Amino acid sequence: MERTSFQTINATSVHRSAAQAKLLQLKPGQIFEGKVLKLYPNQTASLRLGTMHVIARLQAAISVGEKYFFQVTKNEGVPHLKVLETPRNTVPIPAQTTNDVLKAMDLPFNKANEMMLQLFQKEQIPFSKEMIQQGGALLKRFQLMNEEGVRVFTHMYHRNIPFTERTFQAVRAALTGPPLVEQLKQFEQQLMNESAKALPMKQSEALKSVQHMLTTIIQSSTIPKENGQPSSPQLEAFHRLIQRSLENPLYLLRTLQQANIVKGDIHLSEFLTTLQQTVLSQEHTTIMDLFSIKEGNVRLLHEQQPETFFRTLFTSLSTMEGRKGLESFQRLFAWLGSARGIWTSQSASSLQQWIATLPTHVEGLSSDENANAFLRLLKNFPQLSGFFHEKNIFEHHMQQRTLKMSLLEKLPYLPSKVREQAETVLHRVTGAQLLAEEQHGWLHQTTIQVPLFFGGHQTDVTIQWEGRKTKTNHIDPDHCRILFYLEMAHFGEMVTDVHIQQRMVTVTIFNEKEEPKAIIAMWRPYLQKQLEKLHYQFNALYWKNPTTMKRADQRDAPHVGYEGVDIRI
Repeated sequence: MERTSFQTINATSVHRSAAQAKLLQLKPGQIFEGKVLKLYPNQTASLRLGTMHVIARLQAAISVGEKYFFQVTKNEGVPHLKVLETPRNTVPIPAQTTNDVLKAMDLPFNKANEMMLQLFQKEQIPFSKEMIQQGGALLKRFQLMNEEGVRVFTHMYHRNIPFTERTFQAVRAALTGPPLVEQLKQFEQQLMNESAKALPMKQSEALKSVQHMLTTIIQSSTIPKENGQPSSPQLEAFHRLIQRSLENPLYLLRTLQQANIVKGDIHLSEFLTTLQQTVLSQEHTTIMDLFSIKEGNVRLLHEQQPETFFRTLFTSLSTMEGRKGLESFQRLFAWLGSARGIWTSQSASSLQQWIATLPTHVEGLSSDENANAFLRLLKNFPQLSGFFHEKNIFEHHMQQRTLKMSLLEKLPYLPSKVREQAETVLHRVTGAQLLAEEQHGWLHQTTIQVPLFFGGHQTDVTIQWEGRKTKTNHIDPDHCRILFYLEMAHFGEMVTDVHIQQRMVTVTIFNEKEEPKAIIAMWRPYLQKQLEKLHYQFNALYWKNPTTMKRADQRDAPHVGYEGVDIRI
């Protein structure tokens, strides 16, 4: 897969049919390429503009089946069109003759103008002399007479973004820049390097202001750590299991029996005795290392009653840092797997699955600190980055300090070595604002990208909400689609499509790795349970390989469309 961010979910999610619908918004003076389908009396013809059919009045003799460049002379009722002709003769210009079209528009033939014209032809976009002049000038200005420049202009047109230097830089930064997490960390490092130098007061104050906001954003985008390890539902579930087992050893036995690991008729005394005998049959050095117990205390374990032994062992597990306790717990149950008499026939496979999916079996997990951590990130990042900066000014709302506000105020005073990177980050924030909202008839799309720092792993997370807006101006939660794009440490790049119809939820995961069927089977009940808490009903979960899909599309059909997002990453 190629690296993608906004260009995967946001950029390619524009429906082709919706984009083509713009061709109907013809304005006097605009030019477009069209094919003549049929001629009617009174100089009327049926034309094809991209995928749209239009009836128009023509002011020239043309042939059915041919392509021409047409210019709009009037657009009241039935559009009035004239066929573009070269300045010195009245022969209609056929399609593909770029030089003649530019001459007819009184524009010089150069690489920038040629590229803009070819872009409008390819995308079936009606264009004007001013659009080619503005676009060509920007391509020259930023030395982007290539595919990158074309892609930026395509998005600007489809979102009705004015062709200016600032908007071009902003959209370009959002579409083609490096991952947001890398950009922010590089900027942070530059600011730290400069802050260590002796600087004039104004530069120092500007540096500190921007640095403070950037640090705040990175901290708010970091999932809390626990003793140097990422806090995770599994780790929290383990600690919760240990705590409740210490309070009442019967809790552990009942949990194992519910998971079909320990036989249902096993009593607590038998379970605890088997646990003690199994552990004490191991080498003393192994027990000391695994449970951080001193050699003298290992001898005392032999003299303890089974329940006292259990509490000693589990107290040791509860005091271990990070994942060490969980790893020791897994080793303990690997030993227990050899004990006979208490396990079910499926215990070997069930035990491994049970440990891997502890959050689904342990009650009382801290939803505020784990399940809602990412929701807080989604709320905090747009506010802290300045996503609503202009909106708050327009509505005269009191504003909290944001990164965009600091950059706009302090940019002129920043040291020259960090000013260029500061401008790039500012363009990135503005580009995200420009590309965030899109409307295609009743279909509304909102896209947001946030940085996520999770232990040693960091990734951009791009999310798109798509659906009809309600009377309260929110996307209808009963009928919508949510798309997630991120890069995971093991599975790599992943797109998750959550499709909701009448509160029925269908999840489709697109990833090039082999489907982890065992993991999906283990987590499906947990997903279903959590959705039910939110009054949704789980329908199905699918895992699809986009590479396999693409090969199947090429073999079985010219094109298989996918409504909402282009999965050809």
